Amino acid sequence: MRKSNLFFLVSILTIFTNIIKSIGKDKIKNKIYLIYTRSPFAGKDLDKLSQLRKERIQVNRQRNTISAQDNYAKWTKLNRKFDKLTEELKKEEVALAKKKARFDLNVDRVITFITVVPNNLVNLWYSRVPLLYLPYGLLPAFLEIFVLNFPFLPRGSIGVIIWSFCLNRTLNFFIVLFKYLLFTKPVQKPVKTF
Repeated sequence: MRKSNLFFLVSILTIFTNIIKSIGKDKIKNKIYLIYTRSPFAGKDLDKLSQLRKERIQVNRQRNTISAQDNYAKWTKLNRKFDKLTEELKKEEVALAKKKARFDLNVDRVITFITVVPNNLVNLWYSRVPLLYLPYGLLPAFLEIFVLNFPFLPRGSIGVIIWSFCLNRTLNFFIVLFKYLLFTKPVQKPVKTF
């Protein structure tokens, strides 16, 4: 692979990973689950749950309109039906919560695989390939020999690992600055009370 292609590959992978981190896995998982629930692959679980909720609301309305003292038999029958629907609803909600937890775990694994594995493979496979060269004597010899050319690259060169690390730190700084400037509300002065 040519050094320019490798440079762009490492940069794109690092930028992609930082975008995923800045958005947050939880938000991504929730959006994917929302899309999944609206797809035809979701099954009939959500429809059954909404049907049970509607039926439970209707039974509760009927039960509330009937006086327990005047029509005790009818009220008791509706009360039993309401309790039965409540139990079924709880069972369906527990089953749906288990399915969502399984779905979230699988999506989390996919996101981790997409963001971590390519970076680690590129860093491992091309760890001894220099990406950039610095002019001789630009930095102190200690930095050029032991830090920037990690692991075992020629003096004055920057490898994949160091480039990825530096780009990652720079992107983190700008993401934090961007979030601070756009999403932080100013603190109001406290009101003095005497």
